[in-house]
Amino acid sequence: MMIGRRRLLLGAAAALAAPGRARGQPAAGKIHRIGVLGSTSPTVHGAFVDAFRAGLRERGWVEGKNVAIEYRWAQGDYTRLASLAADLIRAKVDLILTHGTPGARAAQGATATIPIVSAISGDADATGLVQSLAHPGGNITGVTFSFPDLNAKRVEMITEAVPRLKRVAVLMNGANVGNVVTFDAMARSARTVGVDIVQLLAQRPEEFDGVLEPIGRARGDAVCVYEDALFIAQAGRLAELARRRQLPSSFAFSRNAAVATSLPALVRSRGFAPSSARIP
Repeated sequence: MMIGRRRLLLGAAAALAAPGRARGQPAAGKIHRIGVLGSTSPTVHGAFVDAFRAGLRERGWVEGKNVAIEYRWAQGDYTRLASLAADLIRAKVDLILTHGTPGARAAQGATATIPIVSAISGDADATGLVQSLAHPGGNITGVTFSFPDLNAKRVEMITEAVPRLKRVAVLMNGANVGNVVTFDAMARSARTVGVDIVQLLAQRPEEFDGVLEPIGRARGDAVCVYEDALFIAQAGRLAELARRRQLPSSFAFSRNAAVATSLPALVRSRGFAPSSARIP
């Protein structure tokens, strides 16, 4: 779901277009600066960055010619996002591109005036990124999804797939504020289908083994992995850990399929087009 029901800024190029010129057309003589605030690493999200740069080139924005891109990567450590966002402000960027609720919140905390584009976030209204979907306010735009509804459905689906399931563990990142509203929705769904639910928290890959160990020893358990940039980046490792423990698991995204292919295509074709779009 796109944030808001108004005409939105969908592209960095549109945000940087000079007043009085046709929307999305580069202004001669000036190099505009875009700051990319990444929650993980260029290795993990390289496909997104490549798609973004390709979309800019298609519309006349060429890196090194009329646009410069400053990259800051948290390497999966969300505690670094605030300082990295502040560093982008000091670099005098004209716009910040980020992804995920932690990145968007860090960018908002760093500036109330520089435009922020969030490639994706969970429940922008419930997590406080916007005042409401109808009237976002502030300096942020982008794409948001209703993760509570989606994840509540995942609880139902895994109980249908695993006979005699007794308990569902939900792996979440303790540094992601989106956890709270999502887990509440999943807990309500679990009560409806008659299974117990427990929250597991991990903020770094080295914590995965210890977090999954007790749930893996129990019989009649399964695990749902929350939509978080760190977990998407580590999807292969998490899947292998679950397999070793013979633990039925549900992932929101396949890194190889959805993340590496479909979403970057969306970024290139729609998410950052330098024109406005009417939200249905």
